[in-house]
Amino acid sequence: MTLLGVGVVMVGGLTWVVWPDFTAEPAPHDPQFLDRMNALAAEGQPEGENGWIALRAFLLESGVSRDYGSPATGSAWAGVTGWDAHPSELLHSAWDDPRLTPHREALEAALVLLPPLDAAMDGGRFYIPYRWDGAALSDDPDQMAHGPRIALDYLRVANQLAAINAAAMRRAATMGDWPEATRRLETGLAMAERLSRQAMLIEGMVGVAIEGMILAEMRRLLNEFDIPSEASASMLRTLEARPGPWNETRRVIAGEMEWMRETMRPMFSTGGVFLDWKGDTADMFLFEPRNFGERIADMRHAVTLRWTDFEATLFELAPRVSEALDGVASPERPSDRNRFFIDEFFEQYVESFSGAGGVYRRTAAEAAAVAVMLRLELFHAEHGRWPESLLEAMTAQEAADPVSGRLFEYSMVDDPGRPYSLPYPANAGYM
Repeated sequence: MTLLGVGVVMVGGLTWVVWPDFTAEPAPHDPQFLDRMNALAAEGQPEGENGWIALRAFLLESGVSRDYGSPATGSAWAGVTGWDAHPSELLHSAWDDPRLTPHREALEAALVLLPPLDAAMDGGRFYIPYRWDGAALSDDPDQMAHGPRIALDYLRVANQLAAINAAAMRRAATMGDWPEATRRLETGLAMAERLSRQAMLIEGMVGVAIEGMILAEMRRLLNEFDIPSEASASMLRTLEARPGPWNETRRVIAGEMEWMRETMRPMFSTGGVFLDWKGDTADMFLFEPRNFGERIADMRHAVTLRWTDFEATLFELAPRVSEALDGVASPERPSDRNRFFIDEFFEQYVESFSGAGGVYRRTAAEAAAVAVMLRLELFHAEHGRWPESLLEAMTAQEAADPVSGRLFEYSMVDDPGRPYSLPYPANAGYM
């Protein structure tokens, strides 16, 4: 017989729930979900026109469409042809390497992408609305039956735009155009910040990656070029004004909770019974190395799982995720076979936030290190020598890694590039 959408078998006076009724109707999407997500994305933004709208229109006109393939080839970049490698090739090799000639030529054509990007980043308001369709860059009508989607096209394109922007910074430095190089730094940092204001962890991580890219290129420029004092001061002001490529913890957790609730809800029936006992879910239970009795217990739990169990655990999860993001180790939860399915799922989720927090802290330290290098440049330009210690050139707060609170380890060396070493403090615990 079936009871509440679940098959029930009576054996020897014991009741074993053995299989859900797959004919049950999945729970519908919450029509208010998108409103809540978009409110989170827009929260904290200044008033004014959203710069995303104009940038999206330009990207569509430039050939970046829903049919996203390899954006560095063919006509995907505003008519750029012959670019058969990722633009970051220009960031990881010597600029005058003759093998990079086609890439430098392609960069010249791709510079058309930067003014619209600058304009979008200059606006105080920039957020990407969440939609139901598969790609926010497309003009297709919303398809609610397919569930909610983030702007995956833009996340892919954003990395390419960031690489082109960083390569253009190197190009400007090579040409001695330091105002343009500073502009590229400003846009790169702003792009990281704007994208990270979205309400999803993956968007924040793309923002952090973009900042890491522009900071790594800045470090290279500082080692390879004598940057004029005016440019060093301007770049330092840009870094000091950096709000950080990270969302407010509360908002990103709220967005993730909303998203998980909405994407997981159709896996349950309107009556709250778990319906997704198939495919990867079944594989997880049937082929993990557990004994027969444990597998039976896992299977019984999976098919008796209710939406109320899942939703209740979401509320439990929020503080643990917040601690993981901040690098605080949560106490280990006691093992409970009856919660195996939920606990296994959420443990992986907490781990993803823990890893994200580590990357964020490393990026914050890298931004501080680049700022220290710029202050050293300014000291050298003023005094004609390098300082004996960091505290001769800056305050203790300016010389400190913001994550560990300890000073960067500065020493003079006889190496190519700048005659000093600036490693991170030992055991800073970034990851």
